[in-house]
Amino acid sequence: MNDYNGWKNETTWTVNILFMETIEQLIKDGYELDEVATHIYRKLGADEMNWYGSQIFASAWKQIDWWTLVARAKENVEKDAVSIAE
Repeated sequence: MNDYNGWKNETTWTVNILFMETIEQLIKDGYELDEVATHIYRKLGADEMNWYGSQIFASAWKQIDWWTLVARAKENVEKDAVSIAE
């Protein structure tokens, strides 16, 4: 499963690199998985892309392993909470 730098694929790894801090903050704010994905989707302006760009984006978007990203974000948030409490 971990095929690209410890992640399922390059697309998931890229989202991790670019948006993990944002995902962690969304988790802290109480967002669920689908809300996290929707937030990132809107932030990227996918609705404003031309047809060609949106087709390429959709191909990459389908490959993102949101479950793993959100699980990692939750782990990071919990670790931060423990280290702050100590």
